[in-house]
Amino acid sequence: MRTTTIIGTPHPLLKPTCACRRCRTRRAKHTPRVVESTLVIARQSTTADWKQRPWWYFASAGLLLLVLLLTELGALWDIGPLAPLLFRPTALVTIVPTRLDSQATLLITAVTGTPATTQHEIAARFVSVTSPVLVASGQASGVAHVPTETARGTLTFYNAATYPQTIAAGTVLTGADGVHVVTDAAAPIPAGNPPLFGVVTVSAHAALAGSRGNIAALDIGGLCCVAGVAVKNTAGFSGGQDAQTYPTVRQADIDGLARPLIDTLTQGAQAGVQSQLRPQDWMVATPVCTPAISIDHPVGSRAAQVTVTVVVTCHGEVYDRQAALRLAAIFFTQETTTALGASYTLVGQVTTALLGVAVTDVKRGTLTLSIEVGGMWVYQWSPAHLKAVAKRIAGARKQAALALLQSLEGVQTASIHLAGSEQTTLPTDPNRIIISVASARTG
Repeated sequence: MRTTTIIGTPHPLLKPTCACRRCRTRRAKHTPRVVESTLVIARQSTTADWKQRPWWYFASAGLLLLVLLLTELGALWDIGPLAPLLFRPTALVTIVPTRLDSQATLLITAVTGTPATTQHEIAARFVSVTSPVLVASGQASGVAHVPTETARGTLTFYNAATYPQTIAAGTVLTGADGVHVVTDAAAPIPAGNPPLFGVVTVSAHAALAGSRGNIAALDIGGLCCVAGVAVKNTAGFSGGQDAQTYPTVRQADIDGLARPLIDTLTQGAQAGVQSQLRPQDWMVATPVCTPAISIDHPVGSRAAQVTVTVVVTCHGEVYDRQAALRLAAIFFTQETTTALGASYTLVGQVTTALLGVAVTDVKRGTLTLSIEVGGMWVYQWSPAHLKAVAKRIAGARKQAALALLQSLEGVQTASIHLAGSEQTTLPTDPNRIIISVASARTG
């Protein structure tokens, strides 16, 4: 670069300047300089310029970038999180954990007293309702026919003679009211021994059937039959009756009056039982309803009308079904977990189903509930356990590693995937063996 000082020429309108050395020096300090530059200004390149580049120009640039990239990746060989997956042989091991499906049938006892949970007991209770009293009356529809009956009694004969005498059977005697009676058997009268008489008593009946033959005591009295013999009835005759027809009470009369009352009262009593149930109560069976019926005339009795009084009592037993299912699930979980050990964990919920209810003590109301329970337990693999397994199979051949995995407790099935189709041996570095445990499914 060179510079040239240009001294301006005087303007014609300006006055001439002083030419002394001092003035020239002052003017030189204040006179601007003109700099001539030899720099070349480059022009902007355009798309057309790139199109004019040869192919080898771009190939060289791409090769340069590839070299730079590989250099950078080499620096990240051991520090990148995905380096083992991308640049080194890696084993992917999948374990399906052992799954145990367990089922059992447990017996839960329901008691009406205080239940003992440790004895697998839950609470039960009786419920009972007695209805109001209803009364109904109706006509008796039975008809009774009474045939004619003959009155019967006894006659006593007295013998004053000193020798025995006999009164023949069928001897007819007449009482004071004119009723005739007939002896049923012969009356042998022993001899008298004055002042004592010989005495004998025999049965007799009225000659005509009917109530008229019911003679009073001593209706017959006086001498009869033979000399020295007297007779009398010391007691009245009875059993004689006239033929007649009268109404009687039939069982159908009582049932016809009682059935509507029982139906009405039963419905009300059953509703009363239901009203006593709590949300958690389950009936053992349909409430048992018992009617109490009282009547003023028994069946067959002589009556024109009968009155029926009815009251109904319904009773049943209830228990807490949900408490029974929960208790069964708790004991089943505890027993199964204890049997399998801490390595197994319950997956999902324990299923419960009531199979049946049996009454084992009617008086005390003791029930036995059969409950089916089931659940699934899965072997649990901890990170430390998986790390130990990785060390055991490191460097082993694929088939040997699979055999080892299948022999381990808690392994149902296992699979190994090696990076690269030619690989048959697992990496010797356990850190390059990735073990995953498949999630358990309850379905």
